[in-house]
Amino acid sequence: SVELQADAVADTLAELGIDRAVVAGLSMGGYTVLALLERHAWLLAGAALVDTKAGADAEEARANRLRIADEVERTATVDEVLGMRRAILGETSRVERPDLVQRIDGWIRDQGPAGIAWCQRAMAARPDRLDALRAFDGPVAVVVGDEDELSPLPEAEAMVGAAQDAVLTVVRRAGHMTPIEQPEPVAWPQPEPTPPDTATPDTVTQDDPTGDPDDASLEKAPNDTGDRSEMDRETDTTITMAQRHAVELEEIDAALGRIAEGTYGECEEC
Repeated sequence: SVELQADAVADTLAELGIDRAVVAGLSMGGYTVLALLERHAWLLAGAALVDTKAGADAEEARANRLRIADEVERTATVDEVLGMRRAILGETSRVERPDLVQRIDGWIRDQGPAGIAWCQRAMAARPDRLDALRAFDGPVAVVVGDEDELSPLPEAEAMVGAAQDAVLTVVRRAGHMTPIEQPEPVAWPQPEPTPPDTATPDTVTQDDPTGDPDDASLEKAPNDTGDRSEMDRETDTTITMAQRHAVELEEIDAALGRIAEGTYGECEEC
């Protein structure tokens, strides 16, 4: 279940001695972040919900997930979900970035039928978690592609409306995979921990609709040399921190992989 994924992330962070973190989740990863908010809110200094939604599946969507899970197990192939390699991209990427279609094809084929079936059933069973967002008093960044057909803008707006302190970023010319379709504007709205009493009202940030379609910039992108120098310094710091935590992230990845395989919690050395 998605709850098991959230518990595994919380357990892994505890094992690594990390007691507070800003956690980001894309698509199903967003469902995991929402489950963390509900079950382990004290761990989150902030949250980023990217191309995802807080609502439960409608009955038709739920039934389709269960059908897919049964089919990939029956055929022992991932053929049933290969159509997603195009469906999860925006129209712009499908036309202009065939390399992304091939990259996602590889990711799908790497998963295996058992992992896909597990994920489909976990997503089908998840509840509505808008209340978890309402109860969370930390900062939340919500990101959505304007060509996302799976988690469209109204779903993102519902999450922003529920959260106490949220920023919405609408990424133009992107679908359900904004981090690889248009990575720059996705990187900007990372939530910074703020005390509840200094939280600001909800803010909508998006690309200028009259600007260059390829100019992926946010409202407050740096304009002068000083700003850019500070941004470069912060970027270098972020990269250094990411390198330090690479092993930790690999361990979290491995834990999620064991969940998909059904072996999480088993002693690896016994």
